[in-house]
Amino acid sequence: MPILLLEDKLGITEGYRSHWESMCLAAGLNPRGFIHRSLYKDRRTSGKPLMIKKGNRKTPGFNPEIMGLVSTVVGGWIQETNPELIVCMDLVALGLVEPSWDIATIDNCRGGVYDVKGIKFLVTMPISAINTKKSPKDIKAMNDGFEDKDEWEEEERNEEELFVEPYTIPYGRWVLGADLRKMNRLLSQ
Repeated sequence: MPILLLEDKLGITEGYRSHWESMCLAAGLNPRGFIHRSLYKDRRTSGKPLMIKKGNRKTPGFNPEIMGLVSTVVGGWIQETNPELIVCMDLVALGLVEPSWDIATIDNCRGGVYDVKGIKFLVTMPISAINTKKSPKDIKAMNDGFEDKDEWEEEERNEEELFVEPYTIPYGRWVLGADLRKMNRLLSQ
């Protein structure tokens, strides 16, 4: 059975593909067994403010106003693919398992196994976490070709759009590898 992978805004680009495949193989997973989906690339959600910033929190989170649409889109993907496991690398999809905006962060939910429509739902780090520094190339990929926030803000755009940066942490490769091994254990149960 396939694994439904909900990617973040950056996704698993060609530059990350070889890293992803080698990490999957090392964890005993077939990298071709994943069905990649992105809320940022789906026609039903494109152009909508998927992430918002509020309060003192430094990182953006899901937009509670569109969680009904997100639930419908992800529900359609589940029905279409019939996955054995759902793996989430996306802040927006966290709203499906943790409705509290302040708690629904990758830091708080990572490693947690939840239930969505009767299917195990594992929260993991985005692929960019394998880097210890934010790549200008990744920043551009996530922000319509802009690396600099000031230049990005000068462009005419929807005021609800956010300038976002890739997720990076120390020892990210190890953490993501541990999450992949956990996926293998969940599939073996």
